[in-house]
Amino acid sequence: MARLLSILLIASFITLGIGAEVFAADPPTDNPVASFYPGDEGYPAWTDRIDWDRTIDMSNYEKGKTDFERFENARDELAADGGGVLYYPGGTYDFSDGPFDGPKGRGLMLPSGVVIRGEAPRGRPLAKGGKLDLRTKFVFGFRKHGGGEIPRDWNVIGLQPKAGQGLKDIDDVGICWIHTVGAVVYFGPEVNWGPTWEKGESWKSKSVAGSWRSRKPDGTHPFAPFVGGGKKYEGAGSGRLVFGCKIEDAVVDAGFLDIGSHPLRFCSRVGVFGDRVLVANCLMPKSRRVFKYNHHGMTQLYDYGKSIGLDVNKNLLGICRDEGRCLGYFEPGVTVRDNYIYNHANKGFEVAGSWVTVRNNHNERDYLQSGSSRAYGISSWTLTLDGTRAAGGASDNMSRAYDLGGGPLWIDGCTLNNTGSDPGNDGEGILCQRHGGTEIYSWAITHCKHDRRGGEPGYFGGYDVHCYGLLIAWNDTPGWVGNAKAGAQYDCTFAPNRCSKISVAEWTEYIGKKDGKHYGTPGVLDILSEVPKKRPSPPSDVKATVYQGDALRITWRDTSDAELGFRVERQIDGGRWHTIAYRPRPSKRHAKNPAEWIDFLAPPECDLRYRVIACDADDSDKAASRVTDAVRLKRAGS
Repeated sequence: MARLLSILLIASFITLGIGAEVFAADPPTDNPVASFYPGDEGYPAWTDRIDWDRTIDMSNYEKGKTDFERFENARDELAADGGGVLYYPGGTYDFSDGPFDGPKGRGLMLPSGVVIRGEAPRGRPLAKGGKLDLRTKFVFGFRKHGGGEIPRDWNVIGLQPKAGQGLKDIDDVGICWIHTVGAVVYFGPEVNWGPTWEKGESWKSKSVAGSWRSRKPDGTHPFAPFVGGGKKYEGAGSGRLVFGCKIEDAVVDAGFLDIGSHPLRFCSRVGVFGDRVLVANCLMPKSRRVFKYNHHGMTQLYDYGKSIGLDVNKNLLGICRDEGRCLGYFEPGVTVRDNYIYNHANKGFEVAGSWVTVRNNHNERDYLQSGSSRAYGISSWTLTLDGTRAAGGASDNMSRAYDLGGGPLWIDGCTLNNTGSDPGNDGEGILCQRHGGTEIYSWAITHCKHDRRGGEPGYFGGYDVHCYGLLIAWNDTPGWVGNAKAGAQYDCTFAPNRCSKISVAEWTEYIGKKDGKHYGTPGVLDILSEVPKKRPSPPSDVKATVYQGDALRITWRDTSDAELGFRVERQIDGGRWHTIAYRPRPSKRHAKNPAEWIDFLAPPECDLRYRVIACDADDSDKAASRVTDAVRLKRAGS
């Protein structure tokens, strides 16, 4: 009996990747997003489209000699049968052995329906606190360079189109509960690709070096739109997920360009394009691999914090932006929440879409100053824009926190610090600008906080944009709020906030103070000068209807001329009321600022009720509408 027990115990252990041992257990089959967000905040119903039940346990999968070979073989098995989950129990998996170099290489590429999943951590850890201890780790290879280490060309978790497909055809992919070391995540857009990287007629096509010149662009590499793309957006997939991941020591290296190895600032550590996007509870910590090297005759930092943190439907669309009308900026159903991103230069968050929620994120940074040892303990180096030109006083090092586009959009409860650079001309906090982005289309910026520390005061709002509905309220920033140097403006409310001033169209200002708070109006809303004296009336005709099967559309009628904006709330199965959006006032009835919100975080198979509150300066419930009848979403596949 004792011998039999020993055999059973030995058989229950398996060896992972590079030698970690764990007790064998059945792979999880739940939706990890729904399990992590079971409460009032809800979760995207579209995540139930993923076949969480069909799982391959990679700890005992034997088809392949290396972790990379086993990944590709198991992935192909799932893809052949419609998709599923590659489950990696706790342990370290070594992906340093694989075709990760050169123009013909590839990374961990995912076809439609396939998701990588690690073992869930204990409890409910939130990345926004700056710490995320995960059980499953993917380690990628580095190559020596200039006294340090840099990632290989294809340290990428990306997309794999099937024959006859493009990136726009890849749906329902993602990565959950994985700690990656050395790899970026890139689920990119489809554009009208050119014949080769060199002949792509894109921004950097003429700068491609060596054998990369003849690479046929398909969009799978993170820099492809800037070298192999045309000027027309053709689409992106639906259902793209990055959840509960720690992305460490990740950067795209410029070794395939004529400038040589340098961190590419226009590539992101996580890039996700498409509709129904969720990037949630992810941590991008400060790198410990930063080193000093000589590049183009200057002593520079190989700075892993120089690239964009997160890019959703925005930065890479610069080649086909069509003066801000590119449809890629307006993909519906984008949620970015509970993330922590460290930056030294560049933007922490670039996000665009329609019906966008950007909530409870943090952008941590050290002030970017040439030669300073503040960030990494390394001094005496030169700050450059792209590795070839030293920065000057007019240089835009893009050292700002949230660069947003599209709309309707709501950003709430987000924090930031230490924006700006020296030498440089940047430092914005929460920004919309026409250059490289869009106009403001029905935005609300609420409850956000900028801790200046050693950086610039920055600002929250628009610069040089037309504005079609903008509520900026209950924020705390050392800079200004508003819409400066603006064009057309409709339905703008900049009150109340803790800020230095209100900046509005053509740099004019209107500031009225009451109880230490600022109230501002850009002139097109004269009624706001009377807001503190009047009480808004409740909205009427509030309705909730199913939208495209996986969301709820809430509409209402404005009955007041004294509200600052609107607060939309949801109740699940008779529980407490939970805020799902703030909205600008729609008094001008402009089509780009509708009196509606689409709730892409409405959970299925629940009784969902909604109400809309016309907001006063205290954000009270005094002007709450009647409650809608209960509405239910069906679970995907049911």
